[in-house]
Amino acid sequence: ARASPEKPVIASAAAESSSVTSTSRRSRCAPVRKSTALRTSSALPAAVATMALFIFVDGLFVVATALDIIKGAWLPVVVAAIIVLGDRLRRVYDGAVSPDRLRVVVNFAESVYRAPAEAIDTKFRAPGPLRILYLSNLIEEKGYRLLRDAVETVAHERPGAIQLDYAGGFVTDAEKSAFLASIASSPFISYHGIVRGDDKRRLLQQSHVLALPTWYPFEGQPICILEGYAAGCAVLTTDHSGIFDVFTPGENGWAVEKQSVRSIEEALRDARHL
Repeated sequence: ARASPEKPVIASAAAESSSVTSTSRRSRCAPVRKSTALRTSSALPAAVATMALFIFVDGLFVVATALDIIKGAWLPVVVAAIIVLGDRLRRVYDGAVSPDRLRVVVNFAESVYRAPAEAIDTKFRAPGPLRILYLSNLIEEKGYRLLRDAVETVAHERPGAIQLDYAGGFVTDAEKSAFLASIASSPFISYHGIVRGDDKRRLLQQSHVLALPTWYPFEGQPICILEGYAAGCAVLTTDHSGIFDVFTPGENGWAVEKQSVRSIEEALRDARHL
């Protein structure tokens, strides 16, 4: 499970598997007064009503569904340990859980994305443009628009020298439409939608640089960076959340300033010499 860099108050178990391991000891809490329960319609959708929630209460977790909260039936769970993906993500639980209950379990990329050394050497020796890959959700704070702006500047300095591929989903259809319109006249920028399987592996293995200039507040330790490493990509990213647990500037790639088009441009100019 991926930890959020913000102190978690309520985290949905439906989003991804929990990072909490617990004892089996459970007991019923005192009922929550109706005035403090969630205000909701009696026609609560089943998917919402049965969604499990993890809620911090005085250093413990409370496990409940939306219906449990309405009824005042909360079950406390004693936390045995919480798994985080790197030392920098320990601070997520500052003041909520004792540090000795935190365990670091490093993440990994699936072996299917690993490229042979010969293939990596070949793609860097082959003629053609420097290929940049953005492989994540297209959210403003992940820097996808700044990356576009920087690539457009560098591409016009030396036509044909750079190609940018985007893969991922948008939050809204309106944002998707606006972005597609903004790149419609840029032959060196392509959007591939949400990719999986062979399409994802192909994009990774043909790319030279995996770019994620993020300042997203809920960033954890992006697995796309590890997938980029597996495919032999250098990485362009920021000193944010748990990223520097798996990234060393100058060794794995380029650390750029957050929210800085100019910093991304400078990194891309340097990357052209790969």
